[in-house]
Amino acid sequence: MGTLFGFAVGYLLGARAGNEGYEELVRSAKAILDSEEFQSFLGILRDHARHGLRQLSDWVGGDGEALSVDDLLREARARLQR
Repeated sequence: MGTLFGFAVGYLLGARAGNEGYEELVRSAKAILDSEEFQSFLGILRDHARHGLRQLSDWVGGDGEALSVDDLLREARARLQR
């Protein structure tokens, strides 16, 4: 859904600004994605997701065994329905 939204916004901005404006928009987006700050932000998000999944695994009774994401979510849903 986000990709579709991004495409629509890019298309509209590009159509209004012409080919040069669109290319500038693409260059700017690439510069942001390649920036050290954005890469750091992604690293923080990954770490946060790992921590959250570890907590979820502990909550559903992960006793050191590796659970697949599907098993983890299935067990969490079952506990929430109790």
